[in-house]
Amino acid sequence: MKLAHESICPLNFTLLRKVFPSNLQSLDVPAKCQTILQGIRLVRSNYLRITGKFSPPSNSSEACWDVYQNLVNEFIFGFDIRSSCGFHTGLISESCKNITIGYQFETLVSDIKLEEIRLLCNRSLDDDSSCRPCRKSLSSVYRSYFYGIGVGSASDCYGYPLMYAGALANQYGPTDSGTSKCLFSTNLTSSNAKNPKHTTFLCAVSFGAAFGVFMTAALVVFFTWRRKKKWRRRQNNVAPVEIDSSFGIEMISGDNSLVKFTFEEIKKATKNFSRENIVGKGGYGNVYKGILENGSEVAFKRFKNCSAAGDATFAHEVEVIASISHVNLVAFRGYCTTTVPMEGRLSNVIDENMPELGPSEVMEKFVMVALLSTHPQLYARPTMEQIVRILETDSPVSPVSELSVSLSTENIR
Repeated sequence: MKLAHESICPLNFTLLRKVFPSNLQSLDVPAKCQTILQGIRLVRSNYLRITGKFSPPSNSSEACWDVYQNLVNEFIFGFDIRSSCGFHTGLISESCKNITIGYQFETLVSDIKLEEIRLLCNRSLDDDSSCRPCRKSLSSVYRSYFYGIGVGSASDCYGYPLMYAGALANQYGPTDSGTSKCLFSTNLTSSNAKNPKHTTFLCAVSFGAAFGVFMTAALVVFFTWRRKKKWRRRQNNVAPVEIDSSFGIEMISGDNSLVKFTFEEIKKATKNFSRENIVGKGGYGNVYKGILENGSEVAFKRFKNCSAAGDATFAHEVEVIASISHVNLVAFRGYCTTTVPMEGRLSNVIDENMPELGPSEVMEKFVMVALLSTHPQLYARPTMEQIVRILETDSPVSPVSELSVSLSTENIR
């Protein structure tokens, strides 16, 4: 039976019946929401290819949500996509940076970047070797033109380079299996129907694979020590290795506001981690002031003594920090993980709008006053009047022990 709203909504959500996996019901909520969001992007990209417009009319937004909700209900029982995933109503119809048609996108992005997209994305994207360069180029376009102040999350600015590439840059279009898999992490060739012969073949392949894994495991122990020696010898000769730098911001719960920066971008922003750019130090590493390509002033916290095994923990900490919002806290911009020869595993987090902290002597004075204010003896703690006098003078602060005695003597007098 045809739905009443289906004739009003111009988006073809029926495409997604061939996309959604049969086990969508068993996925956790973040995975469900990410699949649903990618479906919206694929459908909008198909709409852009047909009409030249990124979004349907605003008055069709509710109708489109109703159509999409009914489609999702076929795969997930009782799952409200807007309330469960936190999607804004305008996610389907609102424009990003007032871009409504393909020509406006091409006017915003430089000719060099557009040529790069057409060169890297206008081909079959069915394998990783062709998909990765395309996604890396689109990630660069997002960071340069769609990320920053004034870009809201309701209009899905993150998806604009993806939708443009699928609709107007790739000759096969977003409904091609390779294009949809690369740009929208979907598989248009998937089918929920099971073929008995195909099942038998899969069982045979699985048995053979299991036997191969068993034999391989028997050899792993023998070759482990040789691999470790070779790895140590290579470690002094290899260049920094980036881990999945293309569109990595979706790796952390599908967050659309975080950017995974490359190590080279951070080196450029901090003048190769110049000592002049250090604005803070700690046991974990240093804090550097830096300037991104778009002119934004940020702070880079560089963690040392990390390990690849700790990436999951680091990603969780990044997710927690990014979720905190307060008027007195700088905004969280992104992160980077990489391995550097002779230094080991490094992790970086990037904060927005790093203020000028001043000379190190001033910071040391603040720390000394803070320590003094937590003195275990109440009589040795300074009053607010004394703290103001200390911070306003140019003379250096005495060590905590000496300062405690002098201030306590002054209190007695």
